Amino acid sequence: MGYLRMLWIRELLQSLSGAGSAEDLFAPVSKAARYLGFSCCSYGLRLPIPVSKPQIRVLDNYPKDWMHHYQRSGYLQVDPTVSLGMSTGKLVIWNDQTFKTAPALWHDARAIGLNVGMAQPAWGPGGSFGLLSLSRESEPLSAAEIEKHRRKLVWLTQAVHASMYTMLTPHMVPEGGAVLTARESEIIRWTADGKTAEEVAAILGVSDRTVTFHIQNVLGKLNSTNKIQATVKAVALGLVRL
Repeated sequence: MGYLRMLWIRELLQSLSGAGSAEDLFAPVSKAARYLGFSCCSYGLRLPIPVSKPQIRVLDNYPKDWMHHYQRSGYLQVDPTVSLGMSTGKLVIWNDQTFKTAPALWHDARAIGLNVGMAQPAWGPGGSFGLLSLSRESEPLSAAEIEKHRRKLVWLTQAVHASMYTMLTPHMVPEGGAVLTARESEIIRWTADGKTAEEVAAILGVSDRTVTFHIQNVLGKLNSTNKIQATVKAVALGLVRL
């Protein structure tokens, strides 16, 4: 079993490293799901900006009718596997207790045969969040199966999240690839503390013009119209640590 597990991991890594698109990345994920005993799977990536409406990308092999119904019904906003994954960071097992806050979603999922499932969350650079969900029609999850797959799921989700984040972020949030200089980061940190350009200049021992110059550079790099927006983006993307 140890050899087979290592062979599976090696094949997955090779597939992820050679992927040219998000769909190519998702193909080995579907294969890994089948290896673990699940016929359906999905991977969702959530980026923290724009703050008012974070960017989300979902790839899946669920029946198209189900995904259309899921989206039309606004189930993403009430899906407890997402909220629990984000709040706990732990493996979420599908059951009546998990879906007690979203009974309509649970009823509709089981109506089309999505009776058994689990979801593994992952956090990544800049506050990015990923969720790998696996499901099947029958064969309830036993405690032994959950324990058997727990480490594999953590490893798989982290690997997929890192690959998806690297590939999708430049398209979803172009400014996510920005790099700030040490001085720019320093100025943005003080700006996040509510300091004016004049106060930052006094703290750093530079001219107001110098501070303004660096702020303008940051606005351009982060595609922002003002320093407040730029500061929020810089923090959300992990470019500045407060």
